[in-house]
Amino acid sequence: MIFIKEPLFFLFVYFLFFPLLRVGTRPYVYAIAGGAAAHMALMAGGNASSLPKSLAVAWPVNLIPLFLYAVIITSAAFLVFLRAGTKVSPGDALALGLGLYNYSYGLMIASAVYSLPRYSELAEPLLLSGLITFAGVEVFVLRAVASSTKSALKTWPVPAITFPAGWLSYWVLPPLSTDIYPRLILATAQAGSAALIVYAMFRNNLVAASLMGGLSSYKFWASLFGGVMLYAVPEVLIHLYHPAVHAYHSL
Repeated sequence: MIFIKEPLFFLFVYFLFFPLLRVGTRPYVYAIAGGAAAHMALMAGGNASSLPKSLAVAWPVNLIPLFLYAVIITSAAFLVFLRAGTKVSPGDALALGLGLYNYSYGLMIASAVYSLPRYSELAEPLLLSGLITFAGVEVFVLRAVASSTKSALKTWPVPAITFPAGWLSYWVLPPLSTDIYPRLILATAQAGSAALIVYAMFRNNLVAASLMGGLSSYKFWASLFGGVMLYAVPEVLIHLYHPAVHAYHSL
């Protein structure tokens, strides 16, 4: 069965959380959301750059043409999606960025789940717990950024749909761990994701900082750090599925 419970579970939880979750209008809530978005943008940017850097090899095999190709493709994706993000509301830009992020994440997790042996009896509950918190954090960040920037969220279903789409891609694309082309698709999606999330994050964080006393405010930076750690929760739970999940996450 291709669509097993994990992607459908994420889809259900996301659509359950979105109408139920309400965020306050306090500045520290915005800053926490900005920290979580910063963590995701950092992960997306790091993953997007990992492929070109891994191809910067001239000997014993000359991979420089592939390196240049990957640099051009990922750079173009970043600039194109950044331009697109400035044409829509920050909330919609973030939703589209999370959509690209979730597509990549779904494919990476599916590759790990289907390629790695079951590590322990707790592996599946940990993965499902990670997906619950992952959906919850994304809905929280979307709600908070839309509130801080007073923007619409017309594209809010996109992140929920693209995670199962990424999971399904495991059955369509060549193996992620042995073929460069699915990795190039992931790098392109992650580059676009990083651009959109960074744009929305900065719009949100400027509002949060201005309401908390400026960029010199300790409360702002402490709340931002809280958001960084908030997103670490689902990441850790998902990575506990198997020690080798880390390798798939950084492909």
